[in-house]
Amino acid sequence: MNQVNLHSFLIDFFTTRNATLEEHNDHFIKIRLTKELDIQLMNRPFYWQYREAMNIPGEPLTLSLITNKEYNASEGQFVHIGSKIIQDIFRIIQQEGRNTILYEKIHTDEVHSPLLPWYVLNIHAQLQGWQQKEITFSIGILLTTGSMRFEMMEAIDSLRLQQELNNYVYTVPSIISKERAKNWIITELEQRIINGHELYSKESLKLYENEMQLSNRLHQSDQQTDTTYQHVTKQIEERLYPSANLNLINNGLIYLSKSTTRKILSV
Repeated sequence: MNQVNLHSFLIDFFTTRNATLEEHNDHFIKIRLTKELDIQLMNRPFYWQYREAMNIPGEPLTLSLITNKEYNASEGQFVHIGSKIIQDIFRIIQQEGRNTILYEKIHTDEVHSPLLPWYVLNIHAQLQGWQQKEITFSIGILLTTGSMRFEMMEAIDSLRLQQELNNYVYTVPSIISKERAKNWIITELEQRIINGHELYSKESLKLYENEMQLSNRLHQSDQQTDTTYQHVTKQIEERLYPSANLNLINNGLIYLSKSTTRKILSV
């Protein structure tokens, strides 16, 4: 998710939860939160507990966010995919989406039309190394065959999804469990990250080894105490050794028609 997509994502997140968009442009958003969002994001439990105990209505805060680092604003905090506020928003979405089940709305003359089960995971990956990288992945797996599709949210973005199952359709039972499907997705994603960022890993390892060698020479020449050496080497490893941290944003079951499934798998 780049900064442009993040901006649109934030507007959608707040407006769909009834927050008031008081001011915004392509780089700046000012939102009057609802009580629920204030409780979830602003860390003011004593304020709301006191107000409720006194039977006095509370006043939700206003949040000002900047999504373009170059934008000059008189108020607000710059946010990116790794910012605490964004991670808190991902946590909210994850909690909301734990039991999400959606069905494709289709029009058909057939009395019995099957909908196939897709398990969808949206994952935020943080790549650690000579420079930090942040990537968002959306992956779906068909629970009847194990077929997998990356960029799943983009593939279903134009579909009409609903929470109710229509009378004239039925759902096909899953053959693969969600837990097993999740493990397959994580394994495949980790392998793609390794293969797709091989040069990044090599550069990170090269810098890591160079700095470790320098630290070892300093330690051997008594220019570092044992405590300092352990502290420095730990910092070098945390900063340069290539690794990928995967954080689940949300997940859910989406039942799609056979024709939609064919289109998704044909790309």
